[in-house]
Amino acid sequence: MKASLSIAPFVKSIFHPSDFSKTSELAFAHALAIALIRRTELVIMHAGRVNIGDWARFPPVRKTLERWQVLAPGSPRSAVFEKLAVRVTKVSARAAIRSRRALRI
Repeated sequence: MKASLSIAPFVKSIFHPSDFSKTSELAFAHALAIALIRRTELVIMHAGRVNIGDWARFPPVRKTLERWQVLAPGSPRSAVFEKLAVRVTKVSARAAIRSRRALRI
């Protein structure tokens, strides 16, 4: 019996909670690398206590992929999915909680 790891879809999505610390940056790189290898969804959630206010503080997916030479410099946002088959979603834990509360009312 032949076993092939290439056909085993055991990872369907990657969830990366982040507090935007230096330690979290390394975890982000690993999460992104796994998403690339598996060609799957990557969900990045800000889980810190501080209100981020600025979505630009999220880990820079395209810049990281450009630095790794996986994407050409200046690639559009759509290239992450269209060329690499990785869908990236960024959410805030606080925004998610507020949305859930609004839906219950």
